[in-house]
Order: sequence, then C-alpha cells, then structure tokens
Amino acid sequence: MGKRHQYNINNQVNTPENKSIFKQANRLSIYDINKFQIAKFIYQVLNKLSPSSFYPMFSLVSSIHSYNTRAEETQKLFLKHTKTNIRKFAISVRGPQVWNELPEHIKTPSTIDLFHIKLKKYLIDLTN
Repeated sequence: MGKRHQYNINNQVNTPENKSIFKQANRLSIYDINKFQIAKFIYQVLNKLSPSSFYPMFSLVSSIHSYNTRAEETQKLFLKHTKTNIRKFAISVRGPQVWNELPEHIKTPSTIDLFHIKLKKYLIDLTN
C-alpha cells in the first residue's frame, strides 16, 4: 500500500461521519482501541495483574512528592517529560497520559471485566 493510500485511510478514520458510524455500531476506532489497550495495561500493572517487572515503570504522584497535591487525591500517575517525539509514544510516557485523562469511576472497578465494560462505554460515549 502506498503512502497516499495510508494517508487517506488515516485521515478518514477520524472524520465526524466515521466517528458516528463507530458509535452507532458500538465499536471503537483505531485510536480508541489504542487508548483502550494502554489503559488496560496500566490497570493490570497498578492492580498487580501483570508481571512484576512492569511495576516500577509507573509511579503515583503521591509517591514522588513529599507534599500534598491535587493529583494525590485522584491517584494520578507521574508524567515523565520527554524531548523526542519517539519517546513521547513509549508506554512509560503515553500510559500515564491516557490513565490521567480517565475519570475516577472508570479507574476503580474491582475486576478487570468491569473495567473493560466501563472503559469501552466511556470511550464510545466520548466520540461525538
């Protein structure tokens, strides 16, 4: 597939008409699938459902600072700053961005199945 075709496909996924098609079909767009997978991974790491080698990858803001912040109350993850565009899309940087954007009621379910259901509904409802 040529670059022109890839460009057309990428630009057509995010149009308002296609967003409504995804919403009507109760499906996630490719961008929402990416957010879904990232949020699912973060949920598994924070709830100790993934291999322990991933645990040090993310830390809560409350464990970084010794003083009280608003982010401490909402269990936000510490955002690492990057200088390169490539690093910006690494899971250790993109993960906290996606996680911190989620409302608290999405982050707190007791099981991963409930988390999947709530997250998918939230992402579908988010599309206009």
